[in-house]
Amino acid sequence: MNEPIIEVFCDEEEQSCACRLRTCNLPAEVYGIVLYDLARQIARMFAQHGGFDEASVLAVIMEYFDKERARPTSEVQVNRLND
Repeated sequence: MNEPIIEVFCDEEEQSCACRLRTCNLPAEVYGIVLYDLARQIARMFAQHGGFDEASVLAVIMEYFDKERARPTSEVQVNRLND
């Protein structure tokens, strides 16, 4: 494994997250796979450590993914790990 390509920092009080990205030579479709795999891993974490139904959590994640895609709630600012 190489260095991470994504770091996510969450502020529970503000109910928000910030990301930093590292550039690499992956095609764009790989990022789509990474994003969906991340959603699945989060859903599994909720199921294993919070007692939630994994499929229900994944459905909520995807619902809000689609909502955010349709109407972004914030401007995207690129914060690079490379800097």
